Amino acid sequence: TPGTSQPQNDMFADLDEVSWAKGYIVSLANRGILSGKGDGRFYPGASMLREEFVKVIAAACKIDISSEHADFSDVADGAWYAPYIAACVNADIVNGTGDGRFGIGATITREDAAVMIVRALEYAGVESASAEENFADEREISSYAQEAVKKLRKLGIISGDDNGNFKPKAAISRAEVSKIIYGMLDIIGG
Repeated sequence: TPGTSQPQNDMFADLDEVSWAKGYIVSLANRGILSGKGDGRFYPGASMLREEFVKVIAAACKIDISSEHADFSDVADGAWYAPYIAACVNADIVNGTGDGRFGIGATITREDAAVMIVRALEYAGVESASAEENFADEREISSYAQEAVKKLRKLGIISGDDNGNFKPKAAISRAEVSKIIYGMLDIIGG
């Protein structure tokens, strides 16, 4: 399985701290979906920014990034992330923060990541039912994200921590992103 297999080449020097995610990270990096920070490290425990997450989704879903204009006040035309955001807006995967902004520079929360992953699955033609079992911290999940979280749980893409919590408001780490993107691709056959 990807979470336990050992890569033939150690492409990032800092993956031993997240042995559970090493296979996911290496697999996605080999496919050009994830990358490090250019210094030979992946920074698996670091939080992922919203614009970085959208780039990963666009790459994973092979969404056409030919458009560079996204109608958000904080997304400058010509910025490295603009075509990825525009593509994901056109694919109905992202909506922004609701105030005319995308949220450039902000970390993505676990619940927002769940919503975008469900929309990416729908973009790929995958529909799913919700899980019947709730997380222990279900009441902390925003109403707009509850259905997405339940769907990803039913699909086996997300699971709770040792106490059964989802931690919806917490920033998602780069290692956690590797797991959910790998899970999404496993379902859509990517």
